[in-house]
Amino acid sequence: MSVRVYLFVAHGFEEVETITPLDYLRRAGIALTLVGVGAEQVVSTRGLRVSCDCSLEALCASPGIADAACAADAVLLPGGLENCHTLAACAAVRDFVMRVHLRGGLVAALCAAPARVLSAWNLLGSRRYTCYPGMEPAVFSAHDDGVGKRTEEEESRALRKPERARVVRDGNLLTACAAGAAEEFSFAVIEALCGVEVAQSVRAQVVAR
Repeated sequence: MSVRVYLFVAHGFEEVETITPLDYLRRAGIALTLVGVGAEQVVSTRGLRVSCDCSLEALCASPGIADAACAADAVLLPGGLENCHTLAACAAVRDFVMRVHLRGGLVAALCAAPARVLSAWNLLGSRRYTCYPGMEPAVFSAHDDGVGKRTEEEESRALRKPERARVVRDGNLLTACAAGAAEEFSFAVIEALCGVEVAQSVRAQVVAR
């Protein structure tokens, strides 16, 4: 049975943090579905237009987002501030990620997404993670839109944990600090899902540093 991964993107996504894992995971033989939130064709922070495999609406309709989440081995969330704002505010994406998380599937996020999205959904807690340098305050700041508002105890636990590392894995949570760590992040995801040998094979294919 193939490994199945869903990567959610909206307008304003970060290009490198999206395309690198998409390419590398597919090289590893992983069935990765790129899902457009708000549109099937999304535009990146620097004007790159990408046609997704399906829209969130289509995923919700058939086979149904709950079924897709139950079949998912992992979910990936790239950065980009506009993208992160849209993802954090989307109940369907949040529910999908929560289902994967509660089943023990891998939840992986880069750059602004740990601070702006996972934190908004209370998925960081006391877990080890990294995020874009300088975004630590977003981890515990209250959200005016009411999404994922935290208690003082939850905020204090989250505040202690951002690490100055490029990639951090804590159980089924995997995070990376920025676009410059997208390749390392991709290999870490492949290793978590498929093992070291598959990750090394992809490294050889792309002549990674």
